[in-house]
Amino acid sequence: MKKFLALLGRLMLILSCSSDDNDEVDRIVGKWQMTARFESGVEVEVGCSQCTFTEYKSNGRFGGDYIDLQNTPDECATLTFTELLWSRVGVNNYNFGSGDNVFSTGYFEGENLLVEPVDLPYQWVYSRLD
Repeated sequence: MKKFLALLGRLMLILSCSSDDNDEVDRIVGKWQMTARFESGVEVEVGCSQCTFTEYKSNGRFGGDYIDLQNTPDECATLTFTELLWSRVGVNNYNFGSGDNVFSTGYFEGENLLVEPVDLPYQWVYSRLD
């Protein structure tokens, strides 16, 4: 009986860990809008990013689009959006890029998604749009 209970306990532990991991993957899926931007630790204006969103899809791809193109200022209505790849590399860590090239990393802090380019001292803060 003790062996059975020990086995049952291990199985429950494995299943609960797997469930937590899947919840983290699903957490990033959806539309996100940049709400703050930092350069070398100093907050700067979000700029045209206030008119766009980034959408992370469950198939490991992400891209962007305008929130409302008709009401986007002319200087911001010329952006080009490319679809890239995202992957989860830990419980709360993500890589963003193309193929083997990682352009930025991300993690959650509370309800916000924080993204940091690999080679630049920037940080972008996103809030869920949908």
